[in-house]
Amino acid sequence: MERLRREAREQSDHGALLLTAAVTGRVALICHREAWDFLADCASENEHFCKTTEVCDEGEGRIRAVLSGRSVIGLLIALRHTHSTSSMEGTWALASAFYRRLAEDLTTTSRHGTQPLTVIFDDGIHDRAPATETSA
Repeated sequence: MERLRREAREQSDHGALLLTAAVTGRVALICHREAWDFLADCASENEHFCKTTEVCDEGEGRIRAVLSGRSVIGLLIALRHTHSTSSMEGTWALASAFYRRLAEDLTTTSRHGTQPLTVIFDDGIHDRAPATETSA
């Protein structure tokens, strides 16, 4: 019984997420080029996903891909499907992590912004300015 409730809740959450994506004009994804290749390949068969031609080099192996809300819907559907049909290995981990990050950012973003939502798939180490020494 609990499993059925959890599945119904997950289905409802997914539906709400798709509705949020549907009214999103643009979403910029910043990620490693290989991550983008995974995402685009994963979603390429979905009827709503269009591999964008707006892909820009961000340096250090990263790209910025700007997707329409419709393409985000296709990506979310494909990631969820890939997550649920893959064994707990690399593909499962990638699909799960990307789906979670997209879901988190889509559901916690203000609806009144004029800039596109930017989702960053890079939890790398932030550069810190070197500590300065002061002499007394």
